[in-house]
Amino acid sequence: IEIVRADGQVVRDIRPLVRVNVSVVVGDGDRQESGSYGMGGRKAFGDFLVEDSWKHAAREALRQALVNLEAIPAPAGTFDIVLSSGWPGVMLHEAVGHGLEG
Repeated sequence: IEIVRADGQVVRDIRPLVRVNVSVVVGDGDRQESGSYGMGGRKAFGDFLVEDSWKHAAREALRQALVNLEAIPAPAGTFDIVLSSGWPGVMLHEAVGHGLEG
């Protein structure tokens, strides 16, 4: 950020915005599943390279992938649902509505 005033005074500030994502793919036989974890903030990139930080991200992504690998398939078919007003409508619009737009 740089601010220049009419009297010529200049003030600068560096405000990094970093996002780090970790993705893991695990497999068992012919089945593969994935997991991911993201972290970020207004910190220097090096702050995310600290061993505790990246190991936490890797462990969480791995945990998610292993949970997915053990999961049973969701039932398929037609189901009745009941939605209240408000946010459920927004959720339905985002999940289905955009796909139906021309």
